[in-house]
Amino acid sequence: MTPMSKVSLMQNLPNKVINLNKKVRASSALSAFIAALIIFSIVILILNMLVYPIHATVPLTLLASDKELDLIGKPGSWWLAKAYFSKPTPPEVVIFGSSQLGAMQGADAYVYHKTIDYTGDHRSYVIEHNFQELLNLNWRVLVAALPGAMMSDRLIISRSLFSASPRPMLVIVTCSPRDFIDKRCPSPTSTEPFAFFFSHIVLSSKEEHVLFANNGFEWRKILCLLLPVREFLESKYPEVYKYFYEPSSKNSDQKKFAKPFERIRRGEVLMTPNDGFISYNNINDYRIRYRDPFSSQFQMQMGCFDALLAYLSQMNIKVLVIDMPLTNDNRKLLPASFWQTYTDQIIKTCRKYGAEFLDINNDWKAFGDEDFIDSVHLNPPGGLKLTRPISLFGANALHLHSFEQLRKDEHKMF
Repeated sequence: MTPMSKVSLMQNLPNKVINLNKKVRASSALSAFIAALIIFSIVILILNMLVYPIHATVPLTLLASDKELDLIGKPGSWWLAKAYFSKPTPPEVVIFGSSQLGAMQGADAYVYHKTIDYTGDHRSYVIEHNFQELLNLNWRVLVAALPGAMMSDRLIISRSLFSASPRPMLVIVTCSPRDFIDKRCPSPTSTEPFAFFFSHIVLSSKEEHVLFANNGFEWRKILCLLLPVREFLESKYPEVYKYFYEPSSKNSDQKKFAKPFERIRRGEVLMTPNDGFISYNNINDYRIRYRDPFSSQFQMQMGCFDALLAYLSQMNIKVLVIDMPLTNDNRKLLPASFWQTYTDQIIKTCRKYGAEFLDINNDWKAFGDEDFIDSVHLNPPGGLKLTRPISLFGANALHLHSFEQLRKDEHKMF
């Protein structure tokens, strides 16, 4: 080797050492990243494995003292479950929905001139009367409606209420675009019905996939495990419970609507014969809620709708699906392409599971702006109008009489 070659080699040696060190550090960083990723995946897997079996082991308890119900109250989901299990046998008809079904109670107050207490009365006496006239059946009709409930909540609630025999003869599933798309409710785990009922049910693998596959891992799944802790503190350590869950102070102002997660006391949310005749403009609110109508949320909630009808079919419960009335101003917030997709998917799913479908906006056409208190909620006279197609097509879904015979007796309804 020539002197010049030795000099060149000595000059290049530090650069080679530096490059080698860079490669070693890069390799070490990559290995550390892969190791961290593997550990993270294992932790997530373990947490998911923990969540699903544990949440199904907590029984649904509905015990409460009169003092608690009068002074502290319970959330709307508790009152709903209490109403369903209030008698040894379940109601023959259950109507699922959101706050849009408040019009049912408004109709009862309007027709029978009485005050309806949201906490203790979830029945629709007008529809019960109509079933008696159409089918000569003395059936109970339960309005299973909660403010802000999404389609995923109907699935969760049905899994809890219908888990044991006997079950209802007919379930009426009301729906509206907000039940599938709501920017104010981005996650199916963020609702009150999910928080209340999830720890008491067993989901199928398909239902778990629909609810969680597109949402990634959510810490709310783990937090759901803490719900029994709250119940335990409330029963065993009331002072500790009051510290962490201090109830709102009781006031003399009568409420007309209950908010999700809000504790409601007996006599606090009332519907009187003169309520519901003041109009509001909520178009801007729904402009926000309807933003991005073709998002992954829409497909996820449609998946929940499919899972709901599959479960009801498995339980041999007859189903009527009703697309609820909206004002024209509200409908115009969504493009025609959405309405086409929305209606097509609902019809396709109903046919898949043998459910009846009624599109009130297009097939009944009995509602005008004068029937609404805002762009989605009906006033009491509008609620009374709504009971007619629900009663008529609900009776038809039971296939006990021909539709022609039912139409002949339609005049007997309210």
